[in-house]
Amino acid sequence: MATDLLESAFGTKNILGLWRSKKIPQRGKITDDATYEPHGIGCRVYISQICIDFDYSTDGRIDGFDAWRLYLYACEVPKKHQKYTNKTTTEQEFSEYVAKGKQRKYMTQPLTYIFKALDKKPNINTSAANFSLTTIINGKNRDSYSIK
Repeated sequence: MATDLLESAFGTKNILGLWRSKKIPQRGKITDDATYEPHGIGCRVYISQICIDFDYSTDGRIDGFDAWRLYLYACEVPKKHQKYTNKTTTEQEFSEYVAKGKQRKYMTQPLTYIFKALDKKPNINTSAANFSLTTIINGKNRDSYSIK
């Protein structure tokens, strides 16, 4: 969703080149309720006061995440994900999910994780990774490995 907005506004999902070449400002409006803010190797897109922060990998992927990003998102919508506003809880459940082999480190982006396998019916009350599926990936349960 966030990158679709970028693509519709700028013709590309990865706006870092546009920003670095000064073709677009560092902060700007995409729609009436959406703004963008490129940073380092990623971008923040704010939609209706919710921040979607992601990094672009070296091959352009944007579907990675880590415990920190899950925690930040939970803090953006605490009524929806109160359990994960506790950083320790988020880190612990995220680590458990990694240990179970449900996700793996993406080698070109050492601090970011992507899904290797996906449960058919994610339950946000049992793991941080399942939480990310229902909130970060368009708010829907999906059998997909990427954010749209």
